[in-house]
Amino acid sequence: MTVSGRLSSVVGFWRNPFNRFVMLFLLYLGVVSYLFPKLRFGVPEVMEVTSEFAALVVYWMLLPFSSNLLHIDAIVSLGNFSVSVIDECTGIYEILIYMAAVFAYPAGLRDKGLGLLMGIPLLYAMNILRILMLLVVGSLFPTSFEFMHIYFWQATLVLMVSSVWLAWVFFIVQNGTTHTPDHA
Repeated sequence: MTVSGRLSSVVGFWRNPFNRFVMLFLLYLGVVSYLFPKLRFGVPEVMEVTSEFAALVVYWMLLPFSSNLLHIDAIVSLGNFSVSVIDECTGIYEILIYMAAVFAYPAGLRDKGLGLLMGIPLLYAMNILRILMLLVVGSLFPTSFEFMHIYFWQATLVLMVSSVWLAWVFFIVQNGTTHTPDHA
């Protein structure tokens, strides 16, 4: 194959919106995978604050329902059961994956902005609900905690990110506002 033939194949590959989305999504994930650990380990206080804030939100949400609740830093206890909210529990990874998918999708900047304004708080709220439910399950049904934490909620996180992204694509991008992609 000649150089111009190869270039034509690459251009044809790139012009396919699906191929372009996948390549951009993987590129954005690669950039995040490279940069995020630098933030995480370079400025650990940022992740500590996000973990502590998530634990505090869970504590506030359960406080009206239980007098047997304790909150210290990033740890929340309900009765004899405690959860430690580490950075993997804050929802930041799910939000970064969602953001990569939004930025990779061929939509206008306005739609992408709406996607971020809609999706980030929704994913954060779902993650807080996940922590809350794990704390309650661990307190009431300790033998079920590991299954819920390792299997059920891990699969549910994938479903949550996919669902929020698909809702954005169907309800914001395709049904409405702008259809001008910011990249060709």
